Amino acid sequence: MKDNNLKSNVITIIAVEILYCIAILIVMFLTLNSSMVKAEEIRKIELIAHRGASYYFPENTMASIKGALEFDADWIEVDIHQTKDGKLVLSHDSNLSRTSGYDINIFEADYKDIKNIDVGSFLDTKFSEERIPLLEDVIKFAKKNNTNINIELKPTSNEVDFEKQVVELVEKYEFVDNCIISSGSYIQLENVKKLNDQIKTGYIVIYPLSDITDLTYADMLVVEYNAVNYDFVEKAHKNGKVVNAWVLNDEQTITEVINMGVDYVTSDHVELAREIIDSANKIQKNKREK
Repeated sequence: MKDNNLKSNVITIIAVEILYCIAILIVMFLTLNSSMVKAEEIRKIELIAHRGASYYFPENTMASIKGALEFDADWIEVDIHQTKDGKLVLSHDSNLSRTSGYDINIFEADYKDIKNIDVGSFLDTKFSEERIPLLEDVIKFAKKNNTNINIELKPTSNEVDFEKQVVELVEKYEFVDNCIISSGSYIQLENVKKLNDQIKTGYIVIYPLSDITDLTYADMLVVEYNAVNYDFVEKAHKNGKVVNAWVLNDEQTITEVINMGVDYVTSDHVELAREIIDSANKIQKNKREK
């Protein structure tokens, strides 16, 4: 009888210990699952200044880049073309007529022939001293001021070793962790990744792609704001991509895309966007602390 009672007690103790271990595992699972959900829900949205602080300063100039810093942008987006003699310069358009009044194709001009052209007065004559910056000078400035650059490549089919030149500059100044190289050409992103797979890349699209599973060479999806929706953002995140919505310059649309879950907001109106993003990030921080 005593042996039976002893056996029964041992079995009971073992069963209790097993149940206790199971309970601990369940609690651990629920805690981990909860923290994973929170990590997905709570994020820091970052601001990208489109062509610098281009609402206030002439786009793609040192004035707009410095202005973006003044407004505390997290990133500064610049557009890059290659001159005939292989210099990498800042300009959105391949032709300088809009920003300078001169009908000059950058890919047909040597840098020495365009470096002294006024590209600021088109916005306001007080910016008449603004000239076309070299990407190298912008990277050096960003490095010195501890900021990040989104380098958008603007191919015209006239370039020679375009991606290679950009990657070499990034590597030269040890700027890999502070840049994103973006393009509307997926082939260019593939070339960048093959040159240095540590450099983050952004694929520019004007509509939500139906299938993003094969975009192995793109870390970021840069999507026109009116094409952003909840499903696309969710799909992007599930496939390991971050989403950058562009170009947003009013409170309503900035707030809308933030609520859809985007990771980056690109804006000309950097001061306004900074205020809205800071408010959203503060809400996220309060959630985290709760």
